[in-house]
Amino acid sequence: MSSRLELRTGGVRPPWHSVLGMRLDHIDWPDGVQLIIDRAASGESGYCCVPDARECVMCYDDPAHLLIVNNSVLVLSDSTILQRCRALLYRVRVAETIKGADLMLELCRTAEAKGLSIGLVGGKDDDVLEALRRELYLRFPRLQIVIAISPPFGPTSEEEDHAQLDAIRASGAQLIFVGLGCPKQERWMAKHHAHVNATMVGLGAAFDFISGAVKPSAPWVHRYGFEWLYRLASEPRRLWRRYLLTAPRFFALVVVSHLKSSVSRARQA
Repeated sequence: MSSRLELRTGGVRPPWHSVLGMRLDHIDWPDGVQLIIDRAASGESGYCCVPDARECVMCYDDPAHLLIVNNSVLVLSDSTILQRCRALLYRVRVAETIKGADLMLELCRTAEAKGLSIGLVGGKDDDVLEALRRELYLRFPRLQIVIAISPPFGPTSEEEDHAQLDAIRASGAQLIFVGLGCPKQERWMAKHHAHVNATMVGLGAAFDFISGAVKPSAPWVHRYGFEWLYRLASEPRRLWRRYLLTAPRFFALVVVSHLKSSVSRARQA
């Protein structure tokens, strides 16, 4: 399935395809950056998802999460594997992509140039968040970071939630990076985006990579689709289930989907 939908801003949403039911916009990362920046500058609320193969399986299993992702302003995957699988299923070229951390840095560079204010919501703790702030200021001295919040790991009360939301609104942030991990960050954005005149982008581990809490991989690792192997080797105890159980299931589901599509095309021929 592919389509082209009108955005509320009057622009045109990129063509998209369904991968195991999850929407995946067919757009190269520079165009995705421009779309996000334009929307942030317009002051409209909205959120953008950056899923990988694991989140695609999560959407397949959880209709509620699928709805959250598919209702976002932009689904811009940083997963080389996910992009290649979409290319296989729909016989389209592989969309150009970069790592989530590099996407965040490019958005910050453009936000600095255009004078857009940004907010940070996430980080494992206050130390990671402060390290992230320092690193962003080193790279982009004129970047306007107007708020930085590290919510508690566990659930927050309604009072705490409202207080955080009030602080974000008062800050005037136009572009908000949310690094709470999947699926918490997507649920947080879906719940709160309509109450803030800003564009939110869920970028998961980008906070850890940019802050230095986790060492990033070499560019070629991502380019050839081995980011998952690098992350598994870096954090085996935390990530073994994600990559050794979920990844094979993702590939199996994609193969079945491809076979079904091939049979359907053969019958229509």
